[in-house]
Amino acid sequence: MSEKETHYVLYKSEYDDFVSNILERRSLVSAVLNTSLITKDPNEWISFYANLCEYIAILYHFEDTLEKVKVIGDWDDTKQRWFINQATASSVVIFATSEVSCRHELINYNVSLLLH
Repeated sequence: MSEKETHYVLYKSEYDDFVSNILERRSLVSAVLNTSLITKDPNEWISFYANLCEYIAILYHFEDTLEKVKVIGDWDDTKQRWFINQATASSVVIFATSEVSCRHELINYNVSLLLH
């Protein structure tokens, strides 16, 4: 008896949203970093900087994971989606949730990275 392989799907529209959000948030983070060097109190700099660096790292790793989707995923042109393996799907979910969690932590420092 053979086991059926589970397929995970990432639609192109979801992929495009993720990539667009990453690029816009990376730009916002750069602006926050530049202004924070001037405006933040030195006592909160270390924890703030640590959270900001963590967020930047998550954005870069998330972007790398999305590139893997394009490279190793099987493209379905008729339904505009990629079939991806479990490891890649898990990475997408982990980085998507980590990005949201870390972004919410930055709110404690009065930093909003919401895209309006």
